[in-house]
Amino acid sequence: MCRFHPAFLIFNQLSGKTLEFSLFTQPFVIGVVLLITLMVGVFSGSYPSFYLSSFIPMTVLRGTVSKAGRKSGLLRKLLVIIQFLSRSS
Repeated sequence: MCRFHPAFLIFNQLSGKTLEFSLFTQPFVIGVVLLITLMVGVFSGSYPSFYLSSFIPMTVLRGTVSKAGRKSGLLRKLLVIIQFLSRSS
């Protein structure tokens, strides 16, 4: 909130209007935002953990497990390359 305060002052002077974000000063709104953030974190962390727990550790360590075919490996490599190129440019 402090970072945007000078921008608000400049905008208010240029537009002749008053811009305020008093919504995030209310405890209920802060609680809801924190709850949503916590729920998204739990759900996004639970999917990989459930997926990885479906593997049998000894077969993974031996390298004999394969849940994906050759085509999905190609797709995964392509997506990693696209992600790398988009971040490096």
